Amino acid sequence: MSTFAPLLAHIGSPNNPWIGIMTIASAALLVIFVMLVLKKVTIAAPGDLLLPMAVVVLVAGLAGTLGDAINDQGPWAVPIGLVLLVALLVAAFRGGVDFGVTTRPTLITGLAAVVAAAALYVPLENLWFPGTQDVFLPERGDATVALSLVSAPDENGTFVVRLDLTGGTLGTSLTSTAPGDPETGMVTRFLVGPVYLSPPVSDACAADDACTESEYEITLPAGFLTEPPDSITVELLTANGLPFVEPLTASVSLAATS
Repeated sequence: MSTFAPLLAHIGSPNNPWIGIMTIASAALLVIFVMLVLKKVTIAAPGDLLLPMAVVVLVAGLAGTLGDAINDQGPWAVPIGLVLLVALLVAAFRGGVDFGVTTRPTLITGLAAVVAAAALYVPLENLWFPGTQDVFLPERGDATVALSLVSAPDENGTFVVRLDLTGGTLGTSLTSTAPGDPETGMVTRFLVGPVYLSPPVSDACAADDACTESEYEITLPAGFLTEPPDSITVELLTANGLPFVEPLTASVSLAATS
């Protein structure tokens, strides 16, 4: 029991490796159930489950080679597989249950599988793939931003830019917001090529509850020293790190000092 609880917790955690295994196992259970309904296999005693369950385990081992496409089917496939597993257990331990093409046990199992998939799809999707949930981004309102170059990059790739913001205030980090509307305590991230940089605001700005301008000292990563970028872009985010519906950005050339 001491190992069973952590196992259940791991299975229920986001993006876990068990999703694909359970999905493939559900597909194998479906094949076995269809064969049972078509009278291709007989399951009337617990011993009759030995070979089918061994097949399920072997087939489930293929999950790791099939990629994320299999995982994506998990939220609807796994509930169906659980219903089919219960049906097979009933057939094995009760005996004499007629799972025919149009018999009542088959119809009840099919209905239960559909209901389970419909009822559990959204909860499992949100649990296993939280990054796919819709995020409603805030509006930027009338905020605007301007970026200017104070000093050009030196031999070490260090330079200074100045940011001027209207319609909002600058925060110092994702955990610090200016007073009032938290969406106006904006934080910055700078984009140089494919790399994001997050230098701190100036000390004067950090001490100001209504800071709207700040200078940032930025040092280019070593990989940019041989081929310096032509420009740098800043994007302002909400205090909790969300971009605005209409991105709030500005760029400046690094070729010369303004």
